Amino acid sequence: MPFAPGQMPSAFNGQVRDFQFRAADSDIATARHIIDTLWHVVHQPDYHRPTVGALVAAMMHHYDDLYRRQTDQLAATLSREQTIFDRFIYLINQHATQEHQMSFYASKMCLTERYLGTVVRQASGVTAKEWIDRALVTRIKVELRHTDKSVAQISNEMNFPNPSFFSKYFRRLTGMTPLEFRLS
Repeated sequence: MPFAPGQMPSAFNGQVRDFQFRAADSDIATARHIIDTLWHVVHQPDYHRPTVGALVAAMMHHYDDLYRRQTDQLAATLSREQTIFDRFIYLINQHATQEHQMSFYASKMCLTERYLGTVVRQASGVTAKEWIDRALVTRIKVELRHTDKSVAQISNEMNFPNPSFFSKYFRRLTGMTPLEFRLS
């Protein structure tokens, strides 16, 4: 990569996935000029690799600038409630396997459980606890379907007090025991 450690443009640092944006004609023209120059350089005999790296870096910085402009514009239009909801979903994706209680997420966001629950329900039409349960059950299903781990081991890794509680929780949400799901 043509970047020093820690210098990767934010649109390409692994946090963003599959972004799309509208580009003005001038932005498209700039990208085409960079690509044309890159094409010209790599089709010369004994082309200079650092020049190619710099052109690739220029292209990535150009796309990163377009991405940043779009996200800044989008962030300005997001309501506080939507921002809270987005942060909540991000935290669930990071911590659902270990943290199953609303209190954890409310604490991380410096909000009361009641306020967080109200905002999440208004923003999505689904309760905060349902979001946590959905994420957790999805992860459990992946473990049951794609690993050979025992139910007790999955229960322990997912931070349940014991396998019995884990099985009851899973059955209540899916209508079948972990073992029945694995065999289905």
